[in-house]
Amino acid sequence: MFKGSVLKEKRIAKGYTLKELAEEAGVPFTTINGWEINQNAKPRKSLLLKVCDVLKINIAILYEDEEITSKSDVDIIALIKKIITIYERDADDPRLAEAKKIFDK
Repeated sequence: MFKGSVLKEKRIAKGYTLKELAEEAGVPFTTINGWEINQNAKPRKSLLLKVCDVLKINIAILYEDEEITSKSDVDIIALIKKIITIYERDADDPRLAEAKKIFDK
């Protein structure tokens, strides 16, 4: 699940207004604002990566699972499936093939 609140936290911590971040990332202001406030947001990876590049953050921190409370609670297969789902939004992403190779072993 996407965490818009984490994006907002990181944006503020880095000293960006919504307008400044939007301009620097080349992503519409309304798009970023929607990600931050909509609990059901499903950002396009290509746009989100631009924002992450500006903020110098890893996209993975924006997809933390609320249900994971400790390392022992991590279901690695479920986590890999989530990663594949994220990468499938951009079929040309070479990391998709790498992630899928894990299941072929």
